[in-house]
Amino acid sequence: MNTFPLRICIPEADDLTMDVTHVIARTHVGLMGILAKHEPLLAACPQGTIRIQQDGVWTDYQSDPFIISTDGTNVMILSSCIARVGTTTPPQLLTPTS
Repeated sequence: MNTFPLRICIPEADDLTMDVTHVIARTHVGLMGILAKHEPLLAACPQGTIRIQQDGVWTDYQSDPFIISTDGTNVMILSSCIARVGTTTPPQLLTPTS
């Protein structure tokens, strides 16, 4: 899967920059997923969870209301406060047994 640079910016701290494969966030109009080469966008998001996939592992961050933007190449999240709350592997698909 293609990766893209993600930068998380909060006041009074160094920016967190990483290459990721997927970002999921809730906006005021619904859930949004961002992959590499996403159409440019700018969205205001309520307080909540941001899910980030990096090297096949999902990491959840809890954030105050935030802004997420992409220019089609880079993604940036601007928040007043954000904290990492957990890491999970992707859920396994269940298949029926015969």
